Amino acid sequence: MLRPALHLPARAFKQCLPLRFSPLRHLTSNSSSSSQSRPLLNLPGYTTPDSFLEQSNTAIKECTALRSDLLNSVNSDDKNGTSTSSSLLLNLHRLDTISNTICAVIDLTELIRNVHTSPVWRSKANESFGILYSFISELNSDQQLYDCVKKIEEKGVKHFNYEESRMISLLRSEFESDGIHLPDEKRKEIVNLKNDLMDLESEFQNNIIEGRNIYAVHSREIKALNFDGGVLEQLRGHLGRTVRDEETVLTTDNYFTSSILKYEPSPSLRRETYIQSNTVSPQNLLVLSDLRSLRHEISLTLGFPSHSDKTINDKMAGNRTNVLNFLQTQMSSTQSGYKREMEILTDKKFELEGNRIIKPWDIPYYVNICKENSTVTNMDYSEYLTVSNCLNGMKNVCGELLGVSMFEEKVEVGEGWCESLIKFNFSDKDEGNHLGTLYLDLFPREGKYNHAAHFTVRCGCSYLKGADLKSQKPVVAVVANLGSGDGLENSISHNEAETLFHEFGHAMHSIMSRTKFQHMSGTRGPVDFVETPSHIMEYFVRDWRSLKEFAVRRDGKVIEEEDVKEGERIKGMFKNLEKRQQTLYSEYDQVLFGPTVMDDMDSGVILENLHGKYGMPYAHGTHWQSTFGHLNTYGAAYYAYPWAQGIAGNIYNEMSKVGLMNRESGEKFGSLLRPGGSKDPFQLVEDSLGRPWSGA
Repeated sequence: MLRPALHLPARAFKQCLPLRFSPLRHLTSNSSSSSQSRPLLNLPGYTTPDSFLEQSNTAIKECTALRSDLLNSVNSDDKNGTSTSSSLLLNLHRLDTISNTICAVIDLTELIRNVHTSPVWRSKANESFGILYSFISELNSDQQLYDCVKKIEEKGVKHFNYEESRMISLLRSEFESDGIHLPDEKRKEIVNLKNDLMDLESEFQNNIIEGRNIYAVHSREIKALNFDGGVLEQLRGHLGRTVRDEETVLTTDNYFTSSILKYEPSPSLRRETYIQSNTVSPQNLLVLSDLRSLRHEISLTLGFPSHSDKTINDKMAGNRTNVLNFLQTQMSSTQSGYKREMEILTDKKFELEGNRIIKPWDIPYYVNICKENSTVTNMDYSEYLTVSNCLNGMKNVCGELLGVSMFEEKVEVGEGWCESLIKFNFSDKDEGNHLGTLYLDLFPREGKYNHAAHFTVRCGCSYLKGADLKSQKPVVAVVANLGSGDGLENSISHNEAETLFHEFGHAMHSIMSRTKFQHMSGTRGPVDFVETPSHIMEYFVRDWRSLKEFAVRRDGKVIEEEDVKEGERIKGMFKNLEKRQQTLYSEYDQVLFGPTVMDDMDSGVILENLHGKYGMPYAHGTHWQSTFGHLNTYGAAYYAYPWAQGIAGNIYNEMSKVGLMNRESGEKFGSLLRPGGSKDPFQLVEDSLGRPWSGA
């Protein structure tokens, strides 16, 4: 019932517990800050690495006191035979405040352990995360708390409104899905298993963050990548060794890997780069195997056939069969288009290399070559897209659609976790009310979470302080790794801009949410719905009506409509290949965590078999799955990306009909954001579309 907020990663290629005591999955010294320094993220009490343990202990004490007050109140009502509307609502807020108190700490630790520049801060945050995760597991198996939830739900039928009824119903069902119905010994076993699972999940993620191969190639092999002095300096800084004239030392950092695979004509260098980047975390193969087994054991104990069945049970999809049918439809819809697109690639490879065998490391290169050869305008989005321009585009969406002002504020000393951190505050244009705060950590560095993600630090909600209800404004962070530099005027690719807007969609879901309860605030809802606003936001980087407001070249030239149309045509040239690959990943996720886990099928064998089924190239000796963090954060839920894309496309079409960049369009978007998880997701989609939604 208590779940920390799930941190929401970007599309790949690129919880909290039943009470959703949910974590969402720098720049300070290791010593105490000076008296002039702000606390971390301007949150009181976080001034040194040891603050995490202090705040964790404080949160546990406060939650224990709230639990005691709750039990006394419910038992007193039972004894007296009376339950007033006010006492029932107070106890409902006590439940939610327990969740909010824990999540206020554990959600922050989840962010900091992934991004802080100081290993000491990361270590202390990770230690705190483990302590709170264990406490959450205990709360979620607390029979007395569960009994209180049932009594409040039963008596609240006559008193609660829709949001309050949905809140208590979700708490009860989440308690039950976590095994509260089991005998005492089984519940204790589940708690221990979940603590072991948390250790494995942390190990898997840390191995990805720290995983890195360093390899040397002869400089003559690099034919297309003329690394400039800045890039070479970056390499030297990372590696601490000289880059000699006859040798170039490379790393598997994403910027170098993606650039080589996309632009380098040397097949041998592309092959070496692909293999190196897909073998950086070999230790995760064993971790993944243990992760699968442990998730399966927990699911069986809770009465589910598999982790996949358990995960999908409370999602929009409803059950695993629906997901597999959806993925089969996705795969079938790409069959002819994928065959045609692969023929284009094989023809181009035969033209340039004399053979038609497409390897995995060939796909990015030949896709790029074919797109470049197809364009009639030499359209290059990166000429128009800088980080600064994209931030202006986000401001436009906020202002013109949502009636929200987005303004930058200085990050004070001690407040941030890295030197390049950017801070924005949001306010309602009509009334001037503060809505929330967003921190942006956008540029790559060593030791940082190496994908893109949205992290909730504080949810927007009401919470109990003594006997009074106080208002809490959301604080969120978007983490990305854009380009190779750390400047706002750096050009970024169209894909990077889409990723940035995707994560901004999650952030706006959190900031725009208007719910009384933390448990249902912002992105705390079914993941196959929660991905919808972020996919809608991507359209603002594809539609000229929004792009023309911020996509401006350095010479002042605004991007032209025909160029955008041409860019979208080129971008869609291999849409079936891309869709098929994403569907393959989604099915792999389902099979990996499906009922056959104990059949001793190796994760690599499963991956190879699926590549055969989908007719996609596979590289023996690599283990891509050991670097795919979504198997950790989105285990058995990766299908949510293509599922939500279908919903987002429908809503975007409705927004487009009324002009896109106006308040009428914004109301369709806002109606999706404001309720958070306080309404049924099918109803939210219907409200936004203005008609029932028939399904993905």
